[in-house]
Amino acid sequence: MAAFQVQRRASDGKMPVVDIVLQIATTIALELPPPEKIKSVRVSFRWKGSPTVAVLFTALQKKHLATIDSRGRRNEARTVAREIILDVLARKKDWKPYAGIFAAFAERNDRDFFERLVRGFQRKRKAVFSEEEWLLLLNWEEWNSYFPPELIRLPSLKFWTDEAVLGLLTRLIPDLVSNLNLSGLRSKRVRLGLKQAKPARVTGVFPVKDCTDSFRIETAD
Repeated sequence: MAAFQVQRRASDGKMPVVDIVLQIATTIALELPPPEKIKSVRVSFRWKGSPTVAVLFTALQKKHLATIDSRGRRNEARTVAREIILDVLARKKDWKPYAGIFAAFAERNDRDFFERLVRGFQRKRKAVFSEEEWLLLLNWEEWNSYFPPELIRLPSLKFWTDEAVLGLLTRLIPDLVSNLNLSGLRSKRVRLGLKQAKPARVTGVFPVKDCTDSFRIETAD
């Protein structure tokens, strides 16, 4: 068993996860510059050929928001990007920073997108996924965003025990997961269709004595 220490920075967990998700969709799927509010966020997401796209597509299918077309094509990247943007923008109060996104869909003459967006706004569309669910989906198969860069040396969350994942979330984003327990995390993982790799390679996340801004990660290697 090995262990190493990670320090939590003041910036960790400050930006809403949905803004990072929106940046991924706009910068990669639509090939647009990110909105001004989130231009400084570093995202390493690989859209084409990324296993994360398949994970998101499967999760959206379970919500009946992703379908396979008549030719049997999944159109995963387009579907995932579209649903991400609809989900996030339908709940934004100010649309001015996202004019570039609207222009891109207008150029595509995508009438259905605008009709669904307005419908979602009028009906006060609820979030498709919670903040912690987005974090699980985006970092299950590969690291994409939000977490300290030191974690990149470790395998993605797919190779973590539930206890270790909960420990990580609790220490990095305590305000978002204050009501989340181990049973609730397991239920979310199963509901999202996320399957753990066996054997687990990251076994625990623990506090560091007399150091509230740091935590210790234990691995099976």
